[in-house]
Formats: sequence, structure tokens, C-alpha cells
Amino acid sequence: MEEDFCKNKNPKFRMGILKQLQSLHLDGKLRYTKNKIDEFYDYYDSEVVICYSGGRNSKVLLHLLRSYHPDIKAIYLVNEGKTIPENIKEVKNLEILTVKSSLEYFDPREIEELQEYTRDNNLSLFVGTDADDESYGQQKWLEKGCNIFNRKAPTSMPLSIWTKKDIEEYIKLNNL
Repeated sequence: MEEDFCKNKNPKFRMGILKQLQSLHLDGKLRYTKNKIDEFYDYYDSEVVICYSGGRNSKVLLHLLRSYHPDIKAIYLVNEGKTIPENIKEVKNLEILTVKSSLEYFDPREIEELQEYTRDNNLSLFVGTDADDESYGQQKWLEKGCNIFNRKAPTSMPLSIWTKKDIEEYIKLNNL
């Protein structure tokens, strides 16, 4: 399926693949996700970091990543002058990166400070974006797939086939 995806740029074909993957039960999505995590982690020789927001998706992704790779580092982006929530301070192996953004919510891949940090530290980025509706995650999955290797800022979105329902189910099953 992956080879077909890479070769075929037809949007209807790619949407069909995404719908197939989204129809998997949670255990199938977990296998797919672990494969994508390992593929990215190994490709970048474990020089990776997760962008952690404290939201539902990033909690799930951090839990998954650390169940496979316990020492993975998390980065929390905080707008300059904002207070860091207590639940964020409790996360182990977390670095706080202050950013300048006029937006309350922002796409981490578009934050200059994060791009600079990952580039300067030779790190590749995991982001917890799902593929519900016509989200950013769905758009990026349809364009590039889960793991984006050929960019200045390599990015993995291993939850990009998950729906909000999958996220909720995983949270409930794992008491997150």
C-alpha cells in the first residue's frame, strides 16, 4: 500500500488509501503507527523530538513514543509572556521553548524558533496531528504521507490516520 501511495499522486486514490487506514480498528492503527514511528526514529538515528502541547493528541503521541523509546525528548512551545500550565511542568524530559506568535494556537511546523531549534540541534520532529475531517493533518497526509523525509525540517505525523474517536478510545484504554 505504501509503495502505491508514493507512486500515485491522484488525490482520489490517496483519499481512498486514507479512508482504508482510518477504517482499521485501533489495534491495526497502533501497528501502523508503531511502524511509522520506528521508521522515522531509525531513519534519523534516534535524533528526534516530539512537539508537546499538553493536548489530547500530543498526550497520546508522547505515551506511544515513550512506550517504544522511553528517553525521547519533548518540547513545549510557550508564547512569550504566557504562563506554563502545571500539567506541562510535570512531564519528564521536557524542554520549554519560548516563541513569539500573535496566535493563541499555532502550527508547530510554522514556528520559526522551533525550526531553528531542530535545525541547530540536528533533530527531526514528531507532531501529534490527526486526520479528522479536512484538518491540517489530513491535508499533509494526502500530500506527503505520514513521514516527511525530504524537507529542511523532517516531520513525522504518526497519528495522521487516527480520528478523534480513536484518540478518545486510546486515552480511555490507557487512563491518560
